[in-house]
Amino acid sequence: MKKLQMRTDAEMTFEEGCNRYLEDCRRRNLREGTIRHYRQSYDQFYRYFDPDMPLKLFNKEQYEKYVVYLRDTMQNDVSIIPICGIL
Repeated sequence: MKKLQMRTDAEMTFEEGCNRYLEDCRRRNLREGTIRHYRQSYDQFYRYFDPDMPLKLFNKEQYEKYVVYLRDTMQNDVSIIPICGIL
């Protein structure tokens, strides 16, 4: 089975990409609790990244800085999951 990959449409914003992913999760019939967890994770992203930022501007360096930010601000940094190899 082919893995789902997010397309980086030239004009798609970070928020639009997140919403598309949540729609895909609903189509795949994921538990509502899982989808709610993803939504909360995106809310955390939006505290650091502008939701209107074009996805094409998101890169590995920005993500690594975000991970450092999470480690500095979260009480339980064990829950930070690196997304190695996708950026």
